[in-house]
Amino acid sequence: MKPVAAPKKPKKPIKPFDSMKKKVAVVIIVLGIVTAAVGFVYPLVYWAQQNAYSSSDLSKDQYTTSSLITYKKWDVGNTLYIHDTIVSIKTMQNNVYIDGVTYTDILLLNNQATAIGDHVVIELGNSQYVIIPGLTEPSAKPGDTVIIYGQVRMMIGKDAQNHEVRRTIIQANGADVEQNNMDSIFLGVGIAGIVIMLVGICLWAFFIFMPEDKEPQYKNIHEERKKEFIDQIGKKDQKKDYACPVCGLNMTYKPEFGKWYCEICNKLY
Repeated sequence: MKPVAAPKKPKKPIKPFDSMKKKVAVVIIVLGIVTAAVGFVYPLVYWAQQNAYSSSDLSKDQYTTSSLITYKKWDVGNTLYIHDTIVSIKTMQNNVYIDGVTYTDILLLNNQATAIGDHVVIELGNSQYVIIPGLTEPSAKPGDTVIIYGQVRMMIGKDAQNHEVRRTIIQANGADVEQNNMDSIFLGVGIAGIVIMLVGICLWAFFIFMPEDKEPQYKNIHEERKKEFIDQIGKKDQKKDYACPVCGLNMTYKPEFGKWYCEICNKLY
């Protein structure tokens, strides 16, 4: 006959919240999720409250033809905030050269054209540019995230084929890099949130799969009782001397009678 396999132990059910340790780990996970959300999502809300657009917003709104590059949403004279990262900074005298076109005039608010003069050209992402009058470069540098305040202007220039091209651009008062710290803070908060969440997940998993109490060892009841029986027999065998209550001499056990016999008194006890 084949030996009967021992019955499999039932799997221990996973109880995620049955102890204070596990509950604390879950609280840490939730805290990490909230912190990461604040770090990565809140900047969108923050800059929206500042009414600051990105270069991608400008690009989506841009309308381009062979002779005109303009914004559909923002008219000449509108004031805008732009929040983005600087790609490059260049100083240009008496013109602004962008994408193969040399711009020499700029329209004033009364639509009169005037010489564009000297400007610092700041390139942002998504082929967006900002100009700052004068040759004094801002304290910002490529790679800095800045907020720029300025007005929409129209530049007039000519391409390589001597065709007139008009382009709307932001003429800024300056590029403020002080608020760059906000992005760093938000990024740090977001990363800290991810770390906190991972720590909480690791602790929770550890408490889930770690046996809290040792399971009772399996006992063979038949072996236990057999051992007890043998111990009792051994104890009886060792009890060879039993004094006679009358004469005081040792008696002999008579198993056929189940009693003790005193040879002096000739009696069974």
